[in-house]
Amino acid sequence: MSLASYVQKTYEADMEREIASGATNQGGRAPQELSFPPLPSVTYLDPAFRLEARASSGLRVYFTASGDCSLSGSTVRILSAGSCVVTAQHPGNERYAPAPDVVQVLRIRKADQWIIVPDLPFELPFGSGTLVAGMRASSGLDVVVRADGCCTADGASIRFAGVGTCLITGHQPGSANYAAAPIVEHVVTVVKGEQTIQLPDLGERSHGPDDVPFVPVASSGLSVYISTAGPCVFTGEALRVTGTGACAITAEQPGNENYHPAPKAFVTVNVARPESTW
Repeated sequence: MSLASYVQKTYEADMEREIASGATNQGGRAPQELSFPPLPSVTYLDPAFRLEARASSGLRVYFTASGDCSLSGSTVRILSAGSCVVTAQHPGNERYAPAPDVVQVLRIRKADQWIIVPDLPFELPFGSGTLVAGMRASSGLDVVVRADGCCTADGASIRFAGVGTCLITGHQPGSANYAAAPIVEHVVTVVKGEQTIQLPDLGERSHGPDDVPFVPVASSGLSVYISTAGPCVFTGEALRVTGTGACAITAEQPGNENYHPAPKAFVTVNVARPESTW
């Protein structure tokens, strides 16, 4: 390079530095831009995450947020399903002008949930009582229980009207933060129940000529049929004495569409003639 060329380039470089220095001294600041990558796809209950953005100046980028999330520095915490407006910004300093804001919308989907079904029976004898279908949702929301067929639902309590098939359904329709849970079903087959007959305790003593109260009861609640042999007849509520001796009583309940026949029950009543009254 010739001496003249070297002197010319040195002069031009010095002039550029002088112009830049003059611009700074007069309040002129260099521009800067922000690079803010697209936000991730998130769901309610997702863990907190950090925002990443860069300024062309190398300065720290600041964030603000409004809506269904909160910010602590650059850490985003999900508050609810919906959306959150996140803004990346830098106000500039003595060397750099403010950067144009970069705004993104964070979409927050509803969280999934599912219904947890307890260990319910697949078959029950009629007369077993109320079945509690204690279904619960993973979200903690209330589960709506429905029963169809030979049963009805009162909340989580299932009552059986007779023999047949009972379809128990659990549904959770969702909320502002949770999507609807998949519907669950459980089928219970109700078969005929067993029953027994309970006879009054007449003791071992002898009875006189008066009617003896006698009301047999079936565990099913069905009517019990009484037949007698000997010096007595059954009136419906008592044994009517017709003479002395042994009165043999047979109790039967033949069953119905919901109950098997009960085992027959037998009892013998000794009827004596008291000397003081006969």
